Amino acid sequence: YSECWSVGLLQCSLHRLKEWVAVQSDSGDHTKWGEVERILNMTAVRIQEMGGTVEFADVGTHQVVYHISCPVGKLLYIYGHVDVQPAKMADGWTTDPFNLTKIKGNLYGRGATDNKGPVLAWLHAVESYQEIPVNIKLIIEGLEEVGSHGLLELTRKRNDSFFADVDFIVIFDNVWATRTPALTYGNRGSRCM
Repeated sequence: YSECWSVGLLQCSLHRLKEWVAVQSDSGDHTKWGEVERILNMTAVRIQEMGGTVEFADVGTHQVVYHISCPVGKLLYIYGHVDVQPAKMADGWTTDPFNLTKIKGNLYGRGATDNKGPVLAWLHAVESYQEIPVNIKLIIEGLEEVGSHGLLELTRKRNDSFFADVDFIVIFDNVWATRTPALTYGNRGSRCM
């Protein structure tokens, strides 16, 4: 956040979210795959700026970003995605979906809550609390909106390395239906392995 102190953390965070929302990373549109890779690269740069290491894993069509930080204590694994659904004015948007717009205290833009905004929020939280003795691994993907192609195979291949010894998992792909954030604390069909 060193570059943010002069303008304020909130303004810096909003500026960064505006930049991310502007990327039309619609993973369902093959002509926009360059935009998906662009947002994954922006995510990687942000993680590297925080002092983290990044690995891109080839899952056949797109890449997935990994981040490993602070190798002590419990292991927290965090999952999110930076691809988005299609968005056009004809779909009912009242503002440009790829221009973060504030109306009456609310922010509107494709990906602001699903899931670019939450990815940035987690990165900001990780950066703010880097002194806490927790090993954090993130997997940020660019194919969630089209079924996470290749992710299951990747997790199976890396089960004894990247995904080994996980103590806690946070999946922050959720919605805010009101002004109150949603918190999912269990998933039907999940099981311990």
